Amino acid sequence: MNVMVGISKRLEHLPFRLNITATHLNRFNLSYDDPNGENNIILTDENQDKSKFAEFSDNFFRHLIFSGEFLLGKNGGPMRLRFAYNHRKAKEMSVYPYRSFAGFSFGFGLKMKKFTIDYAYNIHNLAGGKSHLTLSTNLNNFKRNCKHFYLRKLYTK
Repeated sequence: MNVMVGISKRLEHLPFRLNITATHLNRFNLSYDDPNGENNIILTDENQDKSKFAEFSDNFFRHLIFSGEFLLGKNGGPMRLRFAYNHRKAKEMSVYPYRSFAGFSFGFGLKMKKFTIDYAYNIHNLAGGKSHLTLSTNLNNFKRNCKHFYLRKLYTK
């Protein structure tokens, strides 16, 4: 079970929308036993407090996904550029000691008349990621045209 809450805010004077999604709200501790996280430092009280704070903040940010969307064109426009960062994926899918863009994703959306094309690429680890391609439409647009066509056909007989 995954309880999620999200909030989205479009900025007033900038064509940008900011989204924050909190996931796994039903379970606070999302950490796992990482074999690369071994500590070879002798802990004192001072270091232990820092370690607990770092552990708490890491676990806190594992619940959050940050994303943004640039709305290009008039009134939200036909073109949208998107990006996101998922801290949990970044921590769980990274390979020590290599740097990667695990946890990042980006994409775009293009609206053309009645159809919208969306593309997204999610980076999972050093080996690569996943591409998503979506073609969507509002079926009500076609329903209205079909009604008008059907009514014209009835009246022309």
